[in-house]
Amino acid sequence: MKKTILCLFAVASAASLAHATLIFSDSFDYGDGSLITVSSGVWTNHSGTSGQVDVAGGVVNLTQAEGEDVSAGLPGGPISSGKLYASFKVNFSALPGGNGTYFFHLRDLGTSNFRPKVFASATNSSAGFFRLGVAVGGKNDPALIPMDLVTGTEYKVVLRYDIDTTNATLWINPPSESSAVNRADATDTTSTRFSYYSVCFRQAGSAPGIGTMTLDDLRIGTEFADVQTVGGAPTISGVADQHIAANASAGPLSFLVDDVETAPGSLVVT
Repeated sequence: MKKTILCLFAVASAASLAHATLIFSDSFDYGDGSLITVSSGVWTNHSGTSGQVDVAGGVVNLTQAEGEDVSAGLPGGPISSGKLYASFKVNFSALPGGNGTYFFHLRDLGTSNFRPKVFASATNSSAGFFRLGVAVGGKNDPALIPMDLVTGTEYKVVLRYDIDTTNATLWINPPSESSAVNRADATDTTSTRFSYYSVCFRQAGSAPGIGTMTLDDLRIGTEFADVQTVGGAPTISGVADQHIAANASAGPLSFLVDDVETAPGSLVVT
């Protein structure tokens, strides 16, 4: 059975993240029902219709057909400097509506101070596919990972946010923090720094909308290794749609491969 773990670290005032620490984790091993109810106060409503975000079978359900936003406090917060890392598993069953919008973010005590924000979007994706991206500015203008994703497939998403520089990076199943494969670096900018109190799930739709998804195994830490195990299988980037005339060749197609244990030039691609 999965277990829900909350890890605390001591602070004198606003937290400065100098050492690796797993701040918060939740495997959503609750009974079925409203997340804010079954979590016994770990998660609370901060916007929208209370009780709509629910847990079923040990995963959180988010949908653009509903409108509740929920938050869980970051132990030791507010966190005002250093880097924060987050990871979770996501599986979409319906595509985001319109150009899509964000479904995950960090938050201070303001009503709209959400940085960074993780998006689901149909922008630049092939028909029937979607992409994930990240934004750090006030506008909803995410940098999208150039990889078409499919419904019915679980993806491990890893996020890095530098509070001091307000820069963010988003990966899909990275083998290491230096990986350039299936990665997006936020291109919008902001000069505003916030102190972070909570991690949040957001429901919104339908044009733009988040689609329909499940989320599981949320982790928040101060180092990459807190939220993602280094190593694992090699990774390969997506290839854009190709339109090839009959009896013709597409020619060379560019893609990236990466691995921790093996140099890319020594990997065999099939």
